[in-house]
Amino acid sequence: MTLIPYVEMIGQVRNSRYVDTRMARVANNSMRWGLSTYVAPTTFGNAEHPIRGAASVAMLEAVGIQTLLYDPALAGFPSYLSAVNRANSLLIAVDTAHRQYTTGGWGGQWQSAWWATLLGTTGWIQWRYLSVPDRERLLQVVEYEADQRLAQPPRYLRDAAGTVLTPGDTGAEENAWNAGGLACAALMMPGHPRAGDWMTAAVQLAVAAFSHPDDVSSGQVVNGRPLSEWLDGSNVEQSYDVVNHGKVNPDYSQSIGLFGHTAILFGLAGKPVPEAFGWNADRVYARLTSYYTPGEPPQPVAYPDGPDWGVRRSVSCWWPDTCAQVLGWDALCDRPAGYWADVHLADADIQQARYTDGHLYAPLNTANPALSEDSYPAREQVGCYQLAAGHLLRWLADHDRLWTTDAPY
Repeated sequence: MTLIPYVEMIGQVRNSRYVDTRMARVANNSMRWGLSTYVAPTTFGNAEHPIRGAASVAMLEAVGIQTLLYDPALAGFPSYLSAVNRANSLLIAVDTAHRQYTTGGWGGQWQSAWWATLLGTTGWIQWRYLSVPDRERLLQVVEYEADQRLAQPPRYLRDAAGTVLTPGDTGAEENAWNAGGLACAALMMPGHPRAGDWMTAAVQLAVAAFSHPDDVSSGQVVNGRPLSEWLDGSNVEQSYDVVNHGKVNPDYSQSIGLFGHTAILFGLAGKPVPEAFGWNADRVYARLTSYYTPGEPPQPVAYPDGPDWGVRRSVSCWWPDTCAQVLGWDALCDRPAGYWADVHLADADIQQARYTDGHLYAPLNTANPALSEDSYPAREQVGCYQLAAGHLLRWLADHDRLWTTDAPY
C-alpha cells in the first residue's frame, strides 16, 4: 500500500523572530560538529546508539536549515546544502537499515518507536528535499513502528493495587516515546485507516507515562475519560520522583521532554495538543528542579542516589527546561523554567568554548564513567537532538502553533 497519499503537508518552517545569540551560537557549534567531526556508522544493525545518534544529528541539521537558524559563519560551512545533504543522507541510511529493507535490521524493539519518531519528524520537515522513494520508505518505517505499539498495553512500575511490578524500573519514558511514535504516524498520515486507533492508543500511553498512585482511583477527566478508566497502574513515586536503574533518577525525570517532542508534532500539524501529553509534567518538573543547583555549578544536578549517566549534562537539563517554559509546566516551581534554561544553556556555551569543533563534552572518566560529564555513548548526538527540539518548540510557540485541548479520544 502506498502511503504518500495519506500525508498531510505542513506549512513552511521559516523563522521570522529574533533568535537568542547564545542559542544560535550553541546550536551552530553542534551543527559544525555534526558536519565535520561526527562520523556516520557504515552499518546500524539494531543497536540503539548508532541509530538514535544518526537520527539525532539529522534532526539538528534539518531544523537548523528549515528554521533559518543555520549561520554559515558560526557553523563553518558556507553552503546550506552541506546541512541539507547531511540530514538527508543520515535519514535515508537509517530508514534503509530498518528490518523491512535490511535483513537483521532494526525495528519492532524496545526503543525503536522513538527512533522512528526522530526520523518522521526530520523527514516531515525535510519533505521537499526527499525523493518519492525516500518519502515512501520513511512512511513505511513510521507506520510499521506505530502498528507494533497498537498491540502493546502501557507499562507500569506498579499495578492499580500498588504492588510493584518492576522494582526500580519505571515505565514512564517507554510509554512516553511509544505514545510519541503513535502520534507521529497519526499526525503525518491523518487519512490512514488506522490513524484514529493510533491516536487513541497514543493518548492512553501518554496518560500512563507519568501516572501517580493517586491517579489510579481519580475521577478527574483527561481527554474524555476519568483517570481511573485510563489507568491500570502508575509510574512515578508519591513525591513525583522518577525511579529508574534502581534509584531516584533525575535523569529520567527529564524524559518529560518526550511530551515536548510530541507537542512539536501537533504544532507542525497545526492541531491542538491533547492535555494527556503533559499529564503530571508540571509536578515531575517541579521535583526535578528541586535537584538543580543554581549559578554556574560544576554539577548542574545534585543526584540523591548518585549520578547515572554523568555529572555535567547541561543540555539534557535545558531541553525539559525549555519544554516547561514554553508549555507552562513551571507554575509549581520556586524559580521559573526560563531561569533554569538560561543557566543550563550558558553552561553548554562554556562547555563548547573549550573545543574548536564545537562539541560539548570532555573525555570520559574511564576510572568512573558515571563521574564523566556525560558517559552516554551517543552523548554529542543526543545533544544535537535536544538543541534542535528546543529551538523548534520555541519556534512553534512564537508562531502561535501550540495550544492544548481536552477533547475526548
